[in-house]
Amino acid sequence: MAKQMLRFSFFALILGFSLTTTAQKKIKTIIIDAGHGYKGPNKTSPDGAPGRLCNEDDVALAVSLKLQALINKTYPALTVVQTRPDDDFVYLATRSKIANDNKGDLFICIHVNDADTHKERVIDYYKTVTKMRTEKDSSGKKIQVPYEAEEPVYKWQRIGCSAFGGQSYVMNPKNIGVKLTKAKNGINDEDTSLKNVSSIQAQLNVKKYFKKSVEMSLFVQNEFKALNRKFGSGDAIYQRPKGIHVLEATNMPSLLIETGFICNDKDEKYLCSNAGQQELAEAIMRAFVKYKTKFEPAGTNDNVTIDTPKPSLTPQPVGLKKRTNNLIKTLNVQDENITLSFYDDGVEDGDIITVLFNGVIVANQQRLSTDPVVLQLKANKGINEIVMYSNSQGTIPPNTALLKIRADKRDVRINMASDEKANGIIYIRKD
Repeated sequence: MAKQMLRFSFFALILGFSLTTTAQKKIKTIIIDAGHGYKGPNKTSPDGAPGRLCNEDDVALAVSLKLQALINKTYPALTVVQTRPDDDFVYLATRSKIANDNKGDLFICIHVNDADTHKERVIDYYKTVTKMRTEKDSSGKKIQVPYEAEEPVYKWQRIGCSAFGGQSYVMNPKNIGVKLTKAKNGINDEDTSLKNVSSIQAQLNVKKYFKKSVEMSLFVQNEFKALNRKFGSGDAIYQRPKGIHVLEATNMPSLLIETGFICNDKDEKYLCSNAGQQELAEAIMRAFVKYKTKFEPAGTNDNVTIDTPKPSLTPQPVGLKKRTNNLIKTLNVQDENITLSFYDDGVEDGDIITVLFNGVIVANQQRLSTDPVVLQLKANKGINEIVMYSNSQGTIPPNTALLKIRADKRDVRINMASDEKANGIIYIRKD
């Protein structure tokens, strides 16, 4: 459904809560909340945003179940609780009660976004109708004569929106008092996990929830960015001015993930596909692995490998192999973790690039600006290839960029160039 939202810098959000220090505990229970669900006597009325190919309710449940399967496989000791394990609609108060009763350590809510769209009147089909026309008979007298004609039948058709990609929400900082009250007093007096703590301790808990919620949200958005599926730019995360009930009524870190825009025809095909749903679940799983690694006490984490994201649904650029490859630099690294940041290195003139890492697109048709296109990748042992492909050279050819590579706790700056004849290439050699 369409939602009002506020954008905040990640660093600004964290700043007010950076002094909170609480003992870390082992993560035991994850709550997954598939948004909406079907209502009505026969469970045929979707509560979520409708689409042409599927509905929000279907996507939210499919991604939630796939995410549970990934968590169960990766962390068999973890308990995963679904607030909506099937097609049936579940009320918001019931969802938060399930989360609190099961003493969840993280609440992940899955939704699909929508935006305002317009409609146009188009022809649906033609039907044969009988009409009358005036003619003259043999005596010259006017008579009505029937005849058959094809007549169009119209329908209203939605014009898709242009918004695209996923985003994540945390509770609105202005509603911190609401969550504090709920955390301290329980939800409808049914949850007593924080009832007997002091107001100071309750406030620390709420701040701890908020900080962790923001961290998990940032992990998710970085994964979406790596798949070229992040809505918006920069490090912004989102809140709704009026708040989101399940984020405020749950006594744990919580976030709501909008997986894409069902009103966008291209996005809808992705969201409704099994491959797209699996890719989204894997992206959220990678974010959770990073979250778990960061916030669990030292020595309690399992050994889990986070694979470099592979956006399998995005085809390689047309003409990629027809262009020559211009090797610009070879860089030796020890650490497998590398961060690439692409900037416009001069006047912003509309340069658009696609970036491939070891033959896989990791940024598709991104416009260069002073705000960097940031990619977090893992280097394999041996030679790793970074390709900058020019989609548009803007108004000042060729396509140039400043590439900053962060590896081994140091930054390397490289001037990149590509055009319609040659790709810019960097080799990363990991020992």
